Amino acid sequence: MLLEEHLEELRKRLLHVIVWTALLSVAGLAAAPKALQLLTSLFPFPLVALSPTEALVTEIRIGILTGVVLASPVIIYHGLRFVMPGLTAKERQGVWLIMPAALLLAVMGVVFSVFILLNIGMLFLASTATSLGIQNMWSVAKFVSLVVSTSLIMAVVFQLPLVMLMLKKLGIISPETIAKRRRETYVAIMVIAAIITPPDAVTLALVSIPLILLFEASVAITRMSR
Repeated sequence: MLLEEHLEELRKRLLHVIVWTALLSVAGLAAAPKALQLLTSLFPFPLVALSPTEALVTEIRIGILTGVVLASPVIIYHGLRFVMPGLTAKERQGVWLIMPAALLLAVMGVVFSVFILLNIGMLFLASTATSLGIQNMWSVAKFVSLVVSTSLIMAVVFQLPLVMLMLKKLGIISPETIAKRRRETYVAIMVIAAIITPPDAVTLALVSIPLILLFEASVAITRMSR
């Protein structure tokens, strides 16, 4: 395929992605108030707008983000269709196996972030402010930014099994090397969990155990892979 044909193919696929993302963003804007209500119901703290445009801008951001999330299958599909001709049959098979796993792990990361990590973390932060005699009234824009950024970070963190599998395939790490560092990894997870959670055993376990299980799953996957 000539360079001009590649560029024309890329232009067509980008056009499809842009149109679908724009249409779904419009749908996201319509659903943005409900999405914000859902978030505020999960975290029952008073939210305030610190500027005249803050609530509107936040609603628009939620709508666009919703559109991008809903359009992600279209984005992934056209991205894969563009690069597939340059891959071998074995590489294509690997891509089709990895993509569903990556999406599932990302969803698991978001669920862990919203329903465990943020739930515990925000209660801790709110109680800390209350103990200092400070009333909790959070900016709606900063609240949404915190939820979104934390969810995205955990979606990436939950890709650890796939990252370790690829590193193993490249010969950079081995299951034996990873297993030798198990104790240090556990300690690091416990320390991080202790920093971001209230000082009690239950919440520490709720945050650290899923991350430890994720690490162990990563080790198991690297051992089972050829």
